[in-house]
Amino acid sequence: MPARSIFVLVIMTITVACAVTALNARAFQSGESRRMLGFVGASGILQPFAEYRERAWTDDGARAFDDPGPPPPPWFTKRGAPPASWRVLVGRGDFHAVKATRPELVDGGCIKMWALASDARGQAWLKPLDQGPSRLALAASGDTVISPFLPASDQTRSELLDMIAPAFDAAESAEVARHPAQGFPAADVRQSKRPTIEAVVRSESAVGGRVLYHVRAVRSYRKPAGSPDAPCDNVAFFSAWIAEEPAQSGRPSRRVIASSALVLMDCERVGARTTVPMGLAVVDGRSFVITAEYGYEDLTLGIFETDGQSLNRVLTTFGGGC
Repeated sequence: MPARSIFVLVIMTITVACAVTALNARAFQSGESRRMLGFVGASGILQPFAEYRERAWTDDGARAFDDPGPPPPPWFTKRGAPPASWRVLVGRGDFHAVKATRPELVDGGCIKMWALASDARGQAWLKPLDQGPSRLALAASGDTVISPFLPASDQTRSELLDMIAPAFDAAESAEVARHPAQGFPAADVRQSKRPTIEAVVRSESAVGGRVLYHVRAVRSYRKPAGSPDAPCDNVAFFSAWIAEEPAQSGRPSRRVIASSALVLMDCERVGARTTVPMGLAVVDGRSFVITAEYGYEDLTLGIFETDGQSLNRVLTTFGGGC
């Protein structure tokens, strides 16, 4: 080959290599700027579940898939490199920087799902995720700001229970009338028993000057003696979101801004979905409540836009299960 041809070939090779390197650098940079949400469990695996793009949250077709056949490509690589840098919120406001390394197939219950391997695996701060009701930690990338929900005081728990009790009674009576065969007692017996608070949390950050509370409450009843499953109580399950205005004179003003449909069930809670607020996310000046919603055998993630006066679900995506 003539010397000139060799020289031209070398120059072309260097040019292509530089172009590929620049392209990868741009992909990495765009990955770092992507605004994504994910969750981390006790294993340290980081599972992205939504991306904020063009002023909307999307899961970009993210779905679990069955084992047979080749897996589809990871949903979060369709538009370029995923973020390598993430912030993980654990507990009452402990933040941890996490580096994601590569896409990884993980078990999502009865199916496979795409996630990201990370350097969180084996870290001591993951241990609390093995205990308690909140088994997942919220993760965010890009300039998405996240803040926690914190346990409410005992006094606030009692005040909020008094506040939702009439709505609880009304919803329970309506459900019992629709399902009389489920063996719940008469109204006077039910309403003589005060509901029990399972959990009350409040947003650390205010939205529009308002603090948001999430309340879960239940009321349990012994089944009639002789029932084949008598040791398993009947349960009425109810949850609500409450907004608290700043105190003007004395006690703050509160009102319910959203509530779940009351569910009648037994102690195994088949059919109920337990909502656990994971955090509050702020992006482009807009606020979003992020929830983990546990079913009997599955997990979904919810994103709700809020202005402090209402909640509007903008995305529900599958997080695993059967």
